Amino acid sequence: MRLQFFTFLFFFTLFHRQISASTTTTLVNVTVDDQFGDPHTHSQIIYTPAEAWSIAPNCSHCPDGISSLSPSRASNGTWHGSYFSSETASGAIRAGAPRYAELQFTGNAIYVICIIPPSTNITNRLNFSIDGTEVGSYPPAPAIATDLGGWQYGVVVYHNTSIPMASHQLLIQSGEEDGPDAIILLDSIVYST
Repeated sequence: MRLQFFTFLFFFTLFHRQISASTTTTLVNVTVDDQFGDPHTHSQIIYTPAEAWSIAPNCSHCPDGISSLSPSRASNGTWHGSYFSSETASGAIRAGAPRYAELQFTGNAIYVICIIPPSTNITNRLNFSIDGTEVGSYPPAPAIATDLGGWQYGVVVYHNTSIPMASHQLLIQSGEEDGPDAIILLDSIVYST
């Protein structure tokens, strides 16, 4: 009888620990704002080359039409923008140098949210790398008419839900050497941890 009691107690304790462990691993989505950073770790998105990026709604080196964007439609009313051109006469700062946005995060999923311009001669060609390995790209989006002159807000341009729970480096690239003109309007990045 005593052996049965200890056997019961052993399995009850083991079962209780399994249930407790499984209920304490709830994933949380963390929104990293383009300007204000990660509210939990206080880390910031790193923009390079720094002088080629502007905080919205001011982008003196961006093409016409940026001023028609609505800050109220963006996360926290801001976005970071950069215009890439391989031609030095374009007015783009540091013409020919691709633009990068980098974030260190710990998690197992990542979502990149941008504002997409209407159909123009400028593309939205973006490349994404995690931990130094290229993992995806965002091709130019077709023009979709919206109530704000064709701008699309809150567009998930990249997501990955199959990375292992660990510390990671996300690198976003806009523009390619000798490539076509490109623009990036980064609104926020969300990761699950």
